[in-house]
Amino acid sequence: MTSRHFDSVTIETVQGDIANQPDLDAIVNAANAELRIGGGVAGAIHRAAGPGLEQECIPMGPIRPGEAVISSGHSLPNAHVIHCLGPVSGRDKPSDQLLHSC
Repeated sequence: MTSRHFDSVTIETVQGDIANQPDLDAIVNAANAELRIGGGVAGAIHRAAGPGLEQECIPMGPIRPGEAVISSGHSLPNAHVIHCLGPVSGRDKPSDQLLHSC
């Protein structure tokens, strides 16, 4: 685990099953623009959280590269899910700044 402190906020990176992190307030989802269930990490998070997550997220979308929104955790052990849309390399520019925005 790695920790960084920003004023009164501590951010920790943890390796493991993202949908089973009961000691974290929030997890971060590599979301798609529509904030819908997908494959990979986003799909695993949505499946574990249950259908309420997608229902809450749909009205918040679409989001653009570099943007993030926050939702409830639903059936996850976390209070919140932070959904970020990272840039597509070679298409979304400036990709470094967009990724930093997330």
